[in-house]
Amino acid sequence: MEDVKLIVLHPSVALNGEVLSALERSVEKLVPRPHANVVRVDALETVGDRTFLVLEWFEGASLVELLRARRELEASEVVALLEPLAFAVDHVLAAGSEEIDPGLHHVLITFPNKPDTDWIHEPLAEWPPHAVKVNPFSLRGAVAAGQTIVEAPMALSGSATARAVRAVAAIAYELLGGKVSTRALSGEGMDFKPLSALTEAGNAVLRSALNPEPPFSSSRSFVHALADPDAAGMPRRDTHTHVSTAHLNPVSSQALTRAPLPPPPSQKRGLPLVPIGIAAVVVVVGAAVFLALHQAPASKLAKANLPGSTPLATDPPSVPPVATPDTGGQATPERTPGPAEPSRKELLTTAVSRAKEMEAKQDWPAAVSEWVKVARDFPESDAGKNNLDALCLNLRNRPDGLEPDAFSKLRTPLTDAAQLGALSAMMVLAENLRQNEPGGAFHWFERAGELGDYEGLVQAGLMMSNGLGTEKNLEKAAQLFETAAEKGHLSGKIALGECLVYGKGVPTDPARGVTLLREAAEKADARAYELLGTCYERGLGVKADPKVAADFYEKAATAGRLRAYANLGVLYIKGSGVPQNPRKAVELFRRGADGKEPICMFFLAQCYDGGGTGVAPNPQIAKQWYVRAAEAGEKRAIEWCEKNGVVPKRID
Repeated sequence: MEDVKLIVLHPSVALNGEVLSALERSVEKLVPRPHANVVRVDALETVGDRTFLVLEWFEGASLVELLRARRELEASEVVALLEPLAFAVDHVLAAGSEEIDPGLHHVLITFPNKPDTDWIHEPLAEWPPHAVKVNPFSLRGAVAAGQTIVEAPMALSGSATARAVRAVAAIAYELLGGKVSTRALSGEGMDFKPLSALTEAGNAVLRSALNPEPPFSSSRSFVHALADPDAAGMPRRDTHTHVSTAHLNPVSSQALTRAPLPPPPSQKRGLPLVPIGIAAVVVVVGAAVFLALHQAPASKLAKANLPGSTPLATDPPSVPPVATPDTGGQATPERTPGPAEPSRKELLTTAVSRAKEMEAKQDWPAAVSEWVKVARDFPESDAGKNNLDALCLNLRNRPDGLEPDAFSKLRTPLTDAAQLGALSAMMVLAENLRQNEPGGAFHWFERAGELGDYEGLVQAGLMMSNGLGTEKNLEKAAQLFETAAEKGHLSGKIALGECLVYGKGVPTDPARGVTLLREAAEKADARAYELLGTCYERGLGVKADPKVAADFYEKAATAGRLRAYANLGVLYIKGSGVPQNPRKAVELFRRGADGKEPICMFFLAQCYDGGGTGVAPNPQIAKQWYVRAAEAGEKRAIEWCEKNGVVPKRID
């Protein structure tokens, strides 16, 4: 029986049909889409007059408790905590949840096992293995009598993405020693005071993220900019700036550039009496001259200046009279001026409006095409390219990915966007071409990497290491991993660490490999946990310790790495590092198999096969799991099917 946490909803939520319906929709979207850094949601239940959320149980503390203990964190520690937080926030928004605006008390440091109480006073690098988790709901609650009471959300300004970025930035500001008011979080602006823990560039990034419309397309893009502020290219400002809600940007709330603020209106002042009198005389005299001129015959107006008159410096030069046709005494009608040509700014605003209209209709191919037109037709503005990147990033973050038909319609406009240099478009293309057109996928991963997307660099290296879509070259792949790792990219560290542990494309150096994997594990990466488990199980770069291996496998599985269930299950069958328990192993294999992990399906089939391991033998169930594992691409299951004359429906 697994422990869970019950969160009783405040009556303002439970009795508010609109708010409760929004919460129910969020639960429906989040339950089937778990994430390692989001508190797992099991259900929303009502019993009698009580409504409550059922969430996973965990040991740990909130950032509020951490800040009370430490007062202020180092910048490197804050970035390390923000990365998984940003992943969680972006995941919740991509899942379709209507609201997430985390505060310190709803960001949690969790541990697989209850840690020593002194951990909270230690630097982050000395903490035991942990994970950062975010409570995705309402995030403005209070704690009373051991139960979290979720209150009705207060109104916040801006889009969901803007509110989320602003909230993550506020967390960073507080962890670094700043003070944030509720007024600032609501989007009304705040008095930003530069932080000594950050450079001038870092303060510029943080200040911009606290604006009512922050110039970041996601929480992750903000955290990446904060981690490497010099590369973010944010403008420097005065050392003491008021982040105001006054912002004029008729182009796009997603654009990274901001229209300059208009100058404040000049104050009205009383004019001296004498100048007013003079001005009145000038106006009267001017009006008399104007009437006299208009009453004069046209022939007189065509003549040169009157005798004794002196031309004004602003008068146009004299023009010879032009013969006009006889109209029989009728006045010649005046020409009506045509409509003024629209300015570039007006044309840009119109083009942006068309693109936004397509986004509002969720016509993604048309929306991408319209933003491509904006980028092409108005190269002087960043609106097109910035919005292309933001839109394509949202397409990448869809929980279920893109369906083949949807990608087919998007492919041409995405290619146009990629050719304009939109990195997110390149990544969408590559990720959706990887299986059926690996050559095209490699091209776009490599191109994105060349332009500075380190995840693209890592993915190109992974394809190269497997000879997928390009010639197999372990040495060059390791070089790509090294480049990404040197820039602090998490996936790059993990890929390079694995190469060093096993000597893939580089001289074997398990000790350095384990160091890189530990750095990634400090940021609660599931893949790093799993690889460290293998290192401790086999004694690669460290002294073999099956108990530590089991701990790392468990952390990896808890963090969402389904394959780790297979490794942990094998240890339970052997009784290595854990008590021998075949039934526990079957339970773990089943968890992974239910998540469609091929190796877990295969091991579960083996448990039902033969004499049965941890479960009563059942050849029919064994066959079903062998077939499902083969259809998912597990080589040993495919061999079993071939040997037993079974033909799977398909093999991925």
